[in-house]
Amino acid sequence: VAAGPVLATRLARERRDVAAGLALSLLYLKQNTALLVPVALLVAGRYRAFASWAAVGVVVALIALVSMGPDGIAAYVTQLRGELPEGADNLTLEGAFGVGGTAATILRILIAAATLGIAFRLRRSPGLVIAAGAIGSLLIPPYLHGSDLCLFGVAAWIVWEEMTGRGW
Repeated sequence: VAAGPVLATRLARERRDVAAGLALSLLYLKQNTALLVPVALLVAGRYRAFASWAAVGVVVALIALVSMGPDGIAAYVTQLRGELPEGADNLTLEGAFGVGGTAATILRILIAAATLGIAFRLRRSPGLVIAAGAIGSLLIPPYLHGSDLCLFGVAAWIVWEEMTGRGW
């Protein structure tokens, strides 16, 4: 999952937006980890990157529907509504700050809006847009695992590359 934003950054810098969107398709392996990255690219005006990412999503959804059938989809949705594994919310708004329910939902909306506003402001730098989307994405899910935090390292590396590549 972390390789997707790295590859997308490299490709987006070269204005290869369709290929960048295809690279972001790796995010479908675990959508909640970097959900805002493609949306941030859309807000930043990278329409072709978003469209190619979304097109792959439609294909993945169709394959899942055909292979699992309606009963399999219903069973999967039922599993999603189940209890979270113990400790899965330790790294979230609920676990870190003790905020839950409506307050957590409002905070998630504010974080997502701020992330997308930052993406729009940084739209001239696709790497910074992707990094902002990655960081915002890690702040809003209802559960995270420790391994998901490697995306912070990816975001830091992308920011480092963007800043040093411009001679700052």
